[in-house]
Amino acid sequence: MSEVELDAMEAREGAKVDDYDTDASAAKATREHGIIEDLLRPALVEFVSTTLFLFFTLGHVCFNGAAVKNVCADDMVGTAEENGCGPRFGAVGLTAENLTVESVAFSFGLMIFVLVYSTASLSGANINPAVTSALMATRRISLTKGILFIIAQCAGASLGCGLVTAVLPEGYLYDDKMPIGFNSVDTKNGFTLGGAFLGEMIGTSILMFTVMAAIDSNQAKAADHISKLAPLSIGIAVFLAHLVLVPVTNCSINPARTFGASIAAGDWSDHWIFWLAPISGAVITAFAYDLLFDERPDQTNCAGYREGPKGW
Repeated sequence: MSEVELDAMEAREGAKVDDYDTDASAAKATREHGIIEDLLRPALVEFVSTTLFLFFTLGHVCFNGAAVKNVCADDMVGTAEENGCGPRFGAVGLTAENLTVESVAFSFGLMIFVLVYSTASLSGANINPAVTSALMATRRISLTKGILFIIAQCAGASLGCGLVTAVLPEGYLYDDKMPIGFNSVDTKNGFTLGGAFLGEMIGTSILMFTVMAAIDSNQAKAADHISKLAPLSIGIAVFLAHLVLVPVTNCSINPARTFGASIAAGDWSDHWIFWLAPISGAVITAFAYDLLFDERPDQTNCAGYREGPKGW
């Protein structure tokens, strides 16, 4: 091999090393520069969004559905007003005259519509650990960001439910706890744990399917209205899930919502269902969407799963 060829080989090897160092430095600089914009600020947005979500939705439930806690006795003499008593409010199901399944479904669906419209460009508007878990599983967001989002969502949900409890009059509380609005399976009316699990999975699946369609770039190119109507369609999916599941479990489809309400109410009945079922439904739906409906080749999706997201 001539001296010229040796020099050329050394130059190529040196260039490779330089390119590698440059790429590594650029990636490091990107991560360091983007930690606030790409990680901390979106997590703060998720915290605030989930706080507002739980305050307005469970505020609607508690402020309209809670009633005085001294229940009228069956053998009392005189009217309820004369005896200073009132109707019992239920932990599962809706018994107050001014609170209906439809009104609850509207409050949850409309609040999601408002928050997704307002924060989608700031944090992605997850507002739900099940959605975040599915996006992590399909490598659309990083593990670091996903875990931070879930912590922020649970903290925000706890604060939102705490604010609801703080606003409620003392006479409406049960031992200083939020009286209604938490999730549990209504076994008194014949619903089973297995049925509740399946229902929560399906309810979260319709939500996740709508989210996947909203973030599908190919869908957006083919039909311009999809991305524009994404906040409304996601809100409607939440609305429909609540119409079906409120009588069964008070409808979770969101582990953070259940977590915050359980802390405020001090009730952890069947709590595992409201984590495992929504996350399972969301993750399965996300992978199924990529496999069946994503127009990109399967090799492209697999490469995306291997490489993962860039930055934080």
